[in-house]
Amino acid sequence: MFSLFIFLSFLHAQPLLSLERIRDILYQSHPDQKVRYDDMLGEGENFFDDDPRMNWNDVNCTTWWQHVIAKGYAKTDREEQLFLDRIRYYDGVIGFGTRKHFLDRALDLDPVPLRNIDTHNYLMCMPDQKKSVDLTLNAFTKNKRFSCPLYKPERIRSTFSYFSPNALLSCAPHLPSGVYVIFPVAMNRYIEVWGKQSGPMGRVHGLIFDKEDTYSQVYHASVLEKQIQSMTLLEYVSSGAAGLFEGYQIYMLEPVFPAIQKETIHHQQTVDCERKMRKASPNP
Repeated sequence: MFSLFIFLSFLHAQPLLSLERIRDILYQSHPDQKVRYDDMLGEGENFFDDDPRMNWNDVNCTTWWQHVIAKGYAKTDREEQLFLDRIRYYDGVIGFGTRKHFLDRALDLDPVPLRNIDTHNYLMCMPDQKKSVDLTLNAFTKNKRFSCPLYKPERIRSTFSYFSPNALLSCAPHLPSGVYVIFPVAMNRYIEVWGKQSGPMGRVHGLIFDKEDTYSQVYHASVLEKQIQSMTLLEYVSSGAAGLFEGYQIYMLEPVFPAIQKETIHHQQTVDCERKMRKASPNP
């Protein structure tokens, strides 16, 4: 729990989002960066998954946008690690069981630092679709050979509103200048290709939408192309995504990184179980 207390004290500094830092990252080329299907991050030494907790040069479609957002709030490498932990783990508590494995659960339970766009002020930005998905956590933990509980294992149903492709394209021009995160909503075809180990999913992948008054662009880590790609929102929606995604959900970024929630009982039980399992089987 040491990381949790560090983070509680650290947040008193009121870290502010820097759109300039995010845009600098998006506009620069990163020739050493590799995009892979697998998640190359873990919890570090002495955890169930001992891969490093931060690796900018090896990313997948999720860890890429998580890194970019963390960099947008951070001024130092240490701050970046702390923010990345908070983005990737429920309440910033490090452990395989407290990692945000399912995007649907993460967005429902602890979306920090994302928040829904203000649809009341933008009448052209009203979601026109709704979906429910039942997640199969047991199948995921079985495939990973992880015998401890995940965070709040009873939360398996996710219900959310989202934009159809046409509704998103109608909304986007009316959004104020800023940086947004967009999550596609998976069709069955996407699950057949990418969900063999995880089972059903609703929201997947992750796009960063840079919206300016005279310019807008979408960026994402393409597993198929093995690189970071950029294009207009129309180009993305009209591309191969048309056969994989039925719609999109869009989020804003909090201007100040939110304070942490103080729910630790379940965290402690999960982390303790993982430590016992690690001692019993040091090479899972």
